[in-house]
Amino acid sequence: MQLAIKILIGLLIFYLSVMFFLPKKELYFLAEKQLEEQKLIISDEKIDEGIFDIKLSEGKLFFEDMDVATFENINIATTLFTNSAEITNFIPAQSLQDIIPVGIKTLLLTQSIINFDMVDIELSGNFGEAEGVVDLEKREIKLFFKTDKSKSFTKLKKYLKKTKEGWIYEKKF
Repeated sequence: MQLAIKILIGLLIFYLSVMFFLPKKELYFLAEKQLEEQKLIISDEKIDEGIFDIKLSEGKLFFEDMDVATFENINIATTLFTNSAEITNFIPAQSLQDIIPVGIKTLLLTQSIINFDMVDIELSGNFGEAEGVVDLEKREIKLFFKTDKSKSFTKLKKYLKKTKEGWIYEKKF
């Protein structure tokens, strides 16, 4: 029993050491280069490295040199078993507000090593709430909307499909 406790404590110390000394900024810059190859650029962000996470604040998002959106905060956390990114106040650029009529107050993306090719999505905004999944292997996204009472949601309906479960957004990429 004593040996098992010592092994567990050793593993916990190793895990915390790895997470503490993980070069989070360097990993972020590597991810930023990968996004740049896909013509997606994050700019003007302020970077703050925490003990177990990295926070980006007040940034802008560009796709193919076109202003797409601004965000207040992105908090990226990684553990040995999951990766998550929480984005707050994601606001589409003025030029895109006819196409993307709503701002997103919170967007949570979570990926697990158990199901690595799936990314879970939870989001809320002035349209209500939605949850869904991105299937990286099939290259598709599905979002299930939980409300249809707001004006912003009415603007979204042209992109959604009505089913017996509710409103669904499906797209291949």
